[in-house]
Amino acid sequence: MKNPGLPEPLWEILDGRLWHATGPDGLAGILADGEIRIIGDRYQNSFCRQLKCVALFDFGPTAVDDWNQFNNWHGWFGHQQDARVAIWLEIDRHAVAGNVIDAGAMHQRWQNHLSKQIIPGVEAGHCGPVPIDGVGQALLIDRHDHSEFALHTEVGEDLLKRLAKFERSLPPAPDPGPLVAAMRAYRKRGRGE
Repeated sequence: MKNPGLPEPLWEILDGRLWHATGPDGLAGILADGEIRIIGDRYQNSFCRQLKCVALFDFGPTAVDDWNQFNNWHGWFGHQQDARVAIWLEIDRHAVAGNVIDAGAMHQRWQNHLSKQIIPGVEAGHCGPVPIDGVGQALLIDRHDHSEFALHTEVGEDLLKRLAKFERSLPPAPDPGPLVAAMRAYRKRGRGE
């Protein structure tokens, strides 16, 4: 797969590997549970969810560059998580191989279920929960400047502290603009905050 426009040092880390993207709350749950699993009621129309799979990003050999595809997965750099820092957990492809439906196979299966959501060409799935020992390393990525990232080779309880430290090291977030600010205020009112 070719670089979709990310900073080259970041793409060099992502390229060829299998990842699960989450946010700080998701990471806390993963560390507490000892596994990555399907939670909540988001993405009810997801093809991965229909298959009872944890959604993954697969930039390996079966990934396909699809036209305008990056617009579909770019949101996972903090926007979908509504977080300043996105956490991408590398999944050890060999450790979980028996449970993974790679991007190519997932895309083929999806052809008969086009009403379900998928990110064609890069979305893969892990059948059932991903055990924490199947996670190799963690990549912390600034939502606003993807050239600001930190790679951590160990995923454990201290990762939350390293995440907080990384977030404190970042420059102030840019002004979101009036439309984004109004949308955030609306969401908070809907949640009763």
